[in-house]
Amino acid sequence: MTDRSYLFVPGNRPERFVKASRAGADVVLIDLEDAVAAADKAAARRAAVEWFASGGTASLRINGADSDSFDDDLVLLEQPGVTGVMLAKAEEPEQIAAIRRAAPALPVIALIESARGLWNVSALA
Repeated sequence: MTDRSYLFVPGNRPERFVKASRAGADVVLIDLEDAVAAADKAAARRAAVEWFASGGTASLRINGADSDSFDDDLVLLEQPGVTGVMLAKAEEPEQIAAIRRAAPALPVIALIESARGLWNVSALA
């Protein structure tokens, strides 16, 4: 793993995308998860689509598979310009498999944030 710095930018703050992309971080992540209130998640996804449509690149931090937003977030992985995906609250191998089905070539970072995720860490890896 050669990426040393990750810069998270809230998905509902598209005016910050350009500045984040120029900041020099190894990976810029448009955060669709904790940085975005539930009421703003659809708008954050639209902002990300607009960013990618304009030629922007970034990785996406998506919502956990147990959330109502997971399936909608998976659709974004097909956008040109998405360079990777970070899965919040990874707990089960099937969650990683769902990402692989949606975007087979993207690198995936699975965040272990629960006892269940830690219990299943070997299977997740």
